[in-house]
Amino acid sequence: MISNPARIYNNIVMSLYKTNIDLDTYGIEVGPDTIKNNLLTGNFGIAIRTNGTSTYRDIFNNHISGGGYYGFYGNAPLRFNNFWNNGRHYKTDNGSVVDSISNLIRFPMFVNEEKDYHLQEYSPLIDAGDTLVKDKDGTRSDIGLYGGPYGTTYPYLDLAPLEPRGITATVTGDTTQLNWKRNHESDFKHYLVYGDTTQGFNADSTHLIGTTTDTTFTKIIPGFSGSYYISFKSEDNQGNISDASEEIRIVPVGVKGEGHEVSMDYRLFQNYPNPFNPGTVIGFRLKEEGRVQLTVYTLTGEKIKELREESLSAGYYESYFNGEGLSSGIYLYKLNVISPSGLPVYTDIKKMIFLK
Repeated sequence: MISNPARIYNNIVMSLYKTNIDLDTYGIEVGPDTIKNNLLTGNFGIAIRTNGTSTYRDIFNNHISGGGYYGFYGNAPLRFNNFWNNGRHYKTDNGSVVDSISNLIRFPMFVNEEKDYHLQEYSPLIDAGDTLVKDKDGTRSDIGLYGGPYGTTYPYLDLAPLEPRGITATVTGDTTQLNWKRNHESDFKHYLVYGDTTQGFNADSTHLIGTTTDTTFTKIIPGFSGSYYISFKSEDNQGNISDASEEIRIVPVGVKGEGHEVSMDYRLFQNYPNPFNPGTVIGFRLKEEGRVQLTVYTLTGEKIKELREESLSAGYYESYFNGEGLSSGIYLYKLNVISPSGLPVYTDIKKMIFLK
């Protein structure tokens, strides 16, 4: 927490809490001066709030995410900021001046969402800051950590979009409908859908079965004797293509004419990013309801942190791990799933690399 600064420019303010905390906890409590070109991320109760009834100067050019209740709360002039993934982006008291046009609600397109907050080439935060404030290169200020006169000049990288994640499926007879999480990159074009009868097939142009801009795809597979496999990629307007998603297996029910079902077994996914610093996301899938234990260990088996200890229904889940304070090296994460009847049904361990 930063309380009553005279001014604060071009800083990272990060919450290390696992979940959002209460309204009395915040990233910055604003005194009567300018707060600009900062990046606030993590699980805050309130990311930025004002105190008292002072006359405040502008809060502008900041990227604000992870306010569990509010990204901003108070009565300061609020303009040229970007809000993302907050419980509510802002709540203002009497006397506030909020510019609804210049304040954005956009996916920021950082080089790496967990550790590298430079902007990618087509980020909506580029040249979107205060029109009267210049970056070091003389162009209009970028929103966020590296914009403004105290920021830095750097090349914008044109990177591939994130691969499709969180795939779910429903089956009716011979028709399978697959859904997944939406990409938010501003230069996103469409999803590429690949299919084949061979497990582990190469998702290339010879196996392309469709494209879609939506987060749903329907495949009708007439009666057949073997399995069918589908995976997805994301493509942007420049032709950059992501890594392939996990494969989804569609299998015949067994009795002729009864259609198919999707085999979505228990699975522990590789963390991303990997290597990571300081944070990474661990995804896993449950085939059926069960009690989940997701734990991080040292390579020698010493327990570091319990990320999950709860009962969950079938589906795809993600947990965030922050490695702040760890030494560089290899770490383990382990998933245990216990059935409602108390029987162990799945265990897997994977390695991840923390790199300072």
